[in-house]
Amino acid sequence: MKQILQKIFSLKNEYKGTKKRKVLNLFFFKIKFKNIDTKAPEYLIRNRKWLFEIQIETSSFCNAKCSFCPNSTLKRKKNFMSDKIFNLIIKRIKDEKLNIERFILHLNGEPLTDKKLPQRIKKLKQEFPNSEVRFTTNLCLATQENLTEVINAGLDEITVSLNSIDPTEYKKIMDLDFEHTIKNLELLFSLKEKLNNKLKINISIVARQDNADMVEQFEKQYSNVANIRIIKLGQWVEKEKYMNCEEKNNNTIKKPCNILYKTINILSNGDYALCCFDAEGIIGKNIKTTPLLSAYMSNPYKRIRSFQKKHGRINKECKNCSFS
Repeated sequence: MKQILQKIFSLKNEYKGTKKRKVLNLFFFKIKFKNIDTKAPEYLIRNRKWLFEIQIETSSFCNAKCSFCPNSTLKRKKNFMSDKIFNLIIKRIKDEKLNIERFILHLNGEPLTDKKLPQRIKKLKQEFPNSEVRFTTNLCLATQENLTEVINAGLDEITVSLNSIDPTEYKKIMDLDFEHTIKNLELLFSLKEKLNNKLKINISIVARQDNADMVEQFEKQYSNVANIRIIKLGQWVEKEKYMNCEEKNNNTIKKPCNILYKTINILSNGDYALCCFDAEGIIGKNIKTTPLLSAYMSNPYKRIRSFQKKHGRINKECKNCSFS
């Protein structure tokens, strides 16, 4: 009798490849239940457990002309983010009850061109005390005054985009004065010791096929005083290929890009960007009219995520990006 009942009614696991699903046998009919992945971003977002990064471009102006950056050829109008948009970002985060792991205050501009940067860092730390605040800078516009202000405002992490330790090559890559930047870097180290020893300092260099020796020298010179970031850059979304951007075919990368799940990017005019390599903002939505999650769950986000789950990162927007 027990065996007959087991045949009529039973619940068991069935495996298809590496995936598991529940199968209910009920009067010789199989009812299959999809296995819920409780670690998947979609599940965590629905249950308000997902940790987001919010990348905010408070300024689209830049003093450098980096050979790997489209800032000097932006089609959109350059501006500083208004207080109205900045405050709206904070309001939307609170209204939508999003969990924010960190705020990144740069996209396609130099953060230190924004005179309101210290007060904006301070406001984010007051409103979201458990969230980190960081930004990347070329540091050329740094002064004792503005570095002191951003550190005292509660900045957790700063990345200096240096890219070379050779003055001639530095000038060629960034069109800035190397000696001036190095003095500012030394000032930053000094202020860290004086004001906040917990401040995390990164120094980054864009790796290319022809600068392996430079990368090695770079690491030797700065690894004892800062964290070193070696970056490989691919083509920007819907932009021409820039000097120092590495050709890369992502056919072998089958996993979807984590940035498309992790980060919500907002340009200085309030437009949403696909990612940090979308300089113009191809989403077609603005935070003034579209809440954060509505934009995040819209096309082309959904289209690209769905495509990458099936085929990897070979969609036209991402196939030449090697950043992630």
